[in-house]
Amino acid sequence: MSVFCYKNLPPAVRLGERLRQRREDQGLTIESASLKTRLPQKFLTAMESGAFYDLPKAKAYRLAYIKEYAEVLGLDRDGIVRQMIKEAGLEDAPQIHPTIGPRYFPFASLMGAARTICGIGGIVLLAGYLAWQVAGIVQPPHLLVFSPDEGTIVNDRSIIIQGTATGAARLTVNEQNIMVNEQGIFITNLDLTPGVNTITISASKKYGKTTTIVRHIVVRPGKGLVGLNINSNNDKVGL
Repeated sequence: MSVFCYKNLPPAVRLGERLRQRREDQGLTIESASLKTRLPQKFLTAMESGAFYDLPKAKAYRLAYIKEYAEVLGLDRDGIVRQMIKEAGLEDAPQIHPTIGPRYFPFASLMGAARTICGIGGIVLLAGYLAWQVAGIVQPPHLLVFSPDEGTIVNDRSIIIQGTATGAARLTVNEQNIMVNEQGIFITNLDLTPGVNTITISASKKYGKTTTIVRHIVVRPGKGLVGLNINSNNDKVGL
């Protein structure tokens, strides 16, 4: 005769709680995490509190932000994305073409620090400003590519490349200069050839720091559009 017994299973950890615990385990504050990810503090706070409705409406932006935060925290990006899609109800969300991207304000973190330490005095404010300036010079430029995904297979002879980059950076796609608008968004169309096409997107700073993302696109005339994850790691390379 079978004996049944009840077991108390631990409750599933929500995505926001996983992000917050991981950040605190690494000794990071919201301010320092914002500097490392180059994402506004309000978006990091929204992700940690599960307030996904406070993020930009475009699904591409939400997934790009959660991937960036997961990578900085050393979490499994694919697992984090799947959990966000489930918790934020993005399974059936349409892919919205982003027309207005996030605005990056260079002095946002400095202003936030000023409100926190206004009682300490002007010396601390000056030191924080100088540290921010040095970090901006030392760190590679910010670069995210929303589409195409790595290993995409298409039947067309051209493809749209879009993403965001640091506004002051020089952006190239296969060594061709690409314009970045005031919001840091770039969109361009690239001609392809049959077979495997290598697309190299690079953002370079004035002082030589470069961030590079490589995508491999396969053109198969007569085939439908599918996704093929050839290499989901090492998307971003800082030189």
